[in-house]
Amino acid sequence: MKSKNTLIIIILYSILAVSAPIFAQTNNSVTVQPSKIDLTANPGDKVRNSLFVANGTTLPMTFKISVKNFRQKDEDGNINFYPAEGQESAENWIIPQYNIISVAPLSSTKMDYIVYPKNDMSAKGYAGAIIFQMYDTVTKTASGKTFGTLVSLNVMGNGITTGGEISNFKTSFFQYKDPLKFSVKIKNPSNSNLYASGTIAFNNIFGKQVARFDTGKMEVYPKTSKFFSFAWKDAPLFGIYKSEISLTNNMRQDHKMSASSWVLVLPWGMSLVYTMLTIIFITLLVTAYKYKNVIVNYGRKSFTFKLNNRWQWTKKPSK
Repeated sequence: MKSKNTLIIIILYSILAVSAPIFAQTNNSVTVQPSKIDLTANPGDKVRNSLFVANGTTLPMTFKISVKNFRQKDEDGNINFYPAEGQESAENWIIPQYNIISVAPLSSTKMDYIVYPKNDMSAKGYAGAIIFQMYDTVTKTASGKTFGTLVSLNVMGNGITTGGEISNFKTSFFQYKDPLKFSVKIKNPSNSNLYASGTIAFNNIFGKQVARFDTGKMEVYPKTSKFFSFAWKDAPLFGIYKSEISLTNNMRQDHKMSASSWVLVLPWGMSLVYTMLTIIFITLLVTAYKYKNVIVNYGRKSFTFKLNNRWQWTKKPSK
């Protein structure tokens, strides 16, 4: 079933936060699209692709284009660039159309590039980036913030491995406010880039599904683990739910991953009301229990109970 509830996916892709130099798909009013691309090819294949550089300013812009390797540096998905040589170097398999590109004000320019894994490239996962940086045509120097497109490549052949596992699917059992936040950690022990996608479903304590969402594509680089964060917006105000995540390895459809956890939805306002009602109810029970003791235990002994500025016992007068 498809719920009207909204799932805000806050997947922490590495293009959003990286080490210096800062790398993103945009530089203020200049944008590169797509910001990320995932490819699969055989050795010797030439895969042609395009990207667009959009200049949202009123000035002409010129950019220096370079290619670098990158790798994930932490489980939040942040990346850094590093030098690589030989077949590992992204410069050997990513070939941009230009080294320098100029974009007119308030317009966009298309740039082609080729991903070309050579015949001697090992079968495994690779990661490179097409990087743009402001270029001064007078001094012939590049400076400023870097931005561009990340390119992930799986080269097929003997020796490539694929696989993954959900090593952590967690949320606080008590959730007091909207949206409900939870996260999943995926581990990739293989030598290829892992692309997984699937659904997250919420069932109430009676087993009825109340919401179901798509996760979108979740990428984890070789020999790393990565956290993906989610938030369920407009969840029911109160209830106990079982959250279940089911993922499929896009490279191998028979490889399934799943995990589950429980959550109690109890917003702060409602929690306070329930707490006050519980205190009042317990107080009434205790008071009623004391009165019952007075009637049962002492009623037959001609004792009566009265309040005279304090709790006390007074004996009934004899007839």
